[in-house]
Order: sequence, then structure tokens, then C-alpha cells
Amino acid sequence: MELKELMAAFCGKAGIEPVEPTGIGAYELMAGETAFSVIASDERGEAALFVAEVGLRPNVRAGELAELLLGVNYLFSATGGATVAYDPSQQRYMLQREVPLVALSVDDFVAALDAFVTKADELRMFLTQADETLEAVDEAAAEETAMGSVNFMQV
Repeated sequence: MELKELMAAFCGKAGIEPVEPTGIGAYELMAGETAFSVIASDERGEAALFVAEVGLRPNVRAGELAELLLGVNYLFSATGGATVAYDPSQQRYMLQREVPLVALSVDDFVAALDAFVTKADELRMFLTQADETLEAVDEAAAEETAMGSVNFMQV
């Protein structure tokens, strides 16, 4: 089945209006707070690429966050078979998964896309929490440093 037919079926099952591809052939959708795209990933139309933004690169502690994301990627332990990638042109983290379309039923396609969007949403929440935790650690360290340098009494 072709990607256009699978996307029409997905939209029907999701209860949304059919989505037309953009000029580059991407189907762009929104599920809750998660924006995602579905793109034909080969010229023959035998595979589709699911792509979703899961977070922006923070200004501080980017290395620690990147290390967390590499851990998430390890053996696809928390990605459901997808891969976390970094888009340097937009300074954002993306979740992406290629899905073969050959002999894929509509129900299997809908289930795969639904599972991908769920993982993207979970990962987006994880990154938000991790970023907030790293910021809190930095703030606590700054306060501790400031407190240590004042109110000393000379004896």
C-alpha cells in the first residue's frame, strides 16, 4: 500500500481531516503537544520515515543532556525502535524511525505511528524534566558558592 493511502487511513482512524503532503512530500501533523512528520524515505515508496521534535538544545549542560540521550538510544531501550538525533541547523533533538511499508497493513501502520508519537511525547517530557533538573542543580550550586563566600567572621 502506498504512503498516501496509509496516511488517509491514519487520518480516518484518528478522526481528523485528510492531510496533504507538503512540497517536499512530508505529511505534517500534530498530536497533543507533539508535532510530527511522515515522509517517504526512499524513491520507490517502500519505507516511511517518522520524525518528531522532542526538544531544543539547552544553553548549559548540553553535553550531559546529550549523554542522557545516547543512553536512551542504547539498544533502543527507551525509544521503541526509533533513534534520537540532533539537528544542528535548528539546534533541536529529533526522534526518527524508518518503517518498511511493504506488506504493511493499515492497522499495523496506524499502530506503528501511534506508538512512535507516544514515544516522542514521552521523550519530550523526559527531556523537559532532565533540563529542569540540570538547571536546579546549577542554581543550587551557585547559591551554595555564594553562601560560602559571605558571613565569615574573623577570629
